[in-house]
Amino acid sequence: MATAASRSHLYRGKIDQRGNLLSPTIIVSVCGIVVAALVALYVSYAQRRQMRQIELRRTDPTIPLRPPPSPPIQWVLRQLPFILMLIASGDLVSLFLNNRPVSKSLVLGIVLDIIQIIFWLLYLAIKRIFDSFLRYDDGITRALLSSATFTKDVAQVVAEHEKRLQVLEEGPTSDSESSDPQR
Repeated sequence: MATAASRSHLYRGKIDQRGNLLSPTIIVSVCGIVVAALVALYVSYAQRRQMRQIELRRTDPTIPLRPPPSPPIQWVLRQLPFILMLIASGDLVSLFLNNRPVSKSLVLGIVLDIIQIIFWLLYLAIKRIFDSFLRYDDGITRALLSSATFTKDVAQVVAEHEKRLQVLEEGPTSDSESSDPQR
């Protein structure tokens, strides 16, 4: 058993008999201070951001009150499937490298990690297919709109030519000769 004299060095940051540099009490205290500081910094950042957004809204009312997400958040949202696959892969590798005997919980963990990886791969494949369909559909829509505009223009030209042809087929009349001096 450790005596009081041998335990006192734990609080001075020395290594104990088990090789720990810090005691659990010190680790928890440091983590609490770090978390409190991070929360205070985030709250002040969020308040400054909100104040800037309100001032911007006062100058231009067309700007929405809620700004778009920041670039790091956008990146995380775009890369979320890859991040989750990486986490599942890391967990799967740690389960395979573990020297525990095979148990139901180990098999369940392996199966769930593989299912998660397959799910995210399928999600990415389906998302890519839908995105390509949307791009393809957008191209088709633009082509149809341009062809519809072209068809409308052609129909107007054809209608004008039909009117002229009809006038020419009727032949010159005395009314048209007197009203049209160019003929």
